[in-house]
Amino acid sequence: MPTSEEAREYGAKGGKASGEARAKKKTIGNILKQWSSFAVSDKQAEQLKKMGFSDDDLVNSTLVAVKLIEQMTKGDLKAMEMYVKLTGQDPETEAKIAKTKQETRLVKAEEQKIKNAFGEDREVEDLTGLADMLKDDESGSDD
Repeated sequence: MPTSEEAREYGAKGGKASGEARAKKKTIGNILKQWSSFAVSDKQAEQLKKMGFSDDDLVNSTLVAVKLIEQMTKGDLKAMEMYVKLTGQDPETEAKIAKTKQETRLVKAEEQKIKNAFGEDREVEDLTGLADMLKDDESGSDD
């Protein structure tokens, strides 16, 4: 078992290595983003033109998209998964978005109830607990 000083040293080394790895990953990401806007080779440009792409589309990102589509049409499941993620059709993401929209609608509806009960001119800053208070008032009014 390492001493506390050794543990601190190991932790510092790990933190430094982690930071270096994140910086390297960020650098690679930036390089790839730049690369995607670079012009393709003349041979690739001719192929893309034959497919109907304009001169503005003769860049690496277009070539990557075309290759992805080619792989999908061959039945490559990984390519299909990548397509779904890149086009925002990921069911998990769609479910999260739908849930957030629903929660937003509910909060707005509760806010409107509060404004109706207390007047439109009052600013509602914190809805926490107010909706429950209204429900309690409504259920208790039958007494």
